[in-house]
Amino acid sequence: CGSTAMAEFDGRLDKDLTSNAKNRWAYFLEPAREKLPHLKEARGQGCFLGLEFDDKINSVDLKHKCFDKHMLSTAIGDHVLRLVPPLILQKEHVDKAIAIIKESVEELAK
Repeated sequence: CGSTAMAEFDGRLDKDLTSNAKNRWAYFLEPAREKLPHLKEARGQGCFLGLEFDDKINSVDLKHKCFDKHMLSTAIGDHVLRLVPPLILQKEHVDKAIAIIKESVEELAK
């Protein structure tokens, strides 16, 4: 009986986390498209988010600027910043991440 209850709990936890992640990723993409300068495309696939910037923004430089502001990301190619948000992501985390990316892009574009 204990293992059945635990399996049920795990199933609900997984479903809630997955649902939360999908909602937060969708919440991330729209403000990113509206607020980030030099952004060509914002896209998501599974647990990954990709932000593609124009030729003025180098993704490696952007990754380092974001890291200096305590945000982890990965550079893909010359112009794509990849994010892998945790399943427990909340709206305030999304807002902070967008602010960090925006500030970093603005610093690089000077």
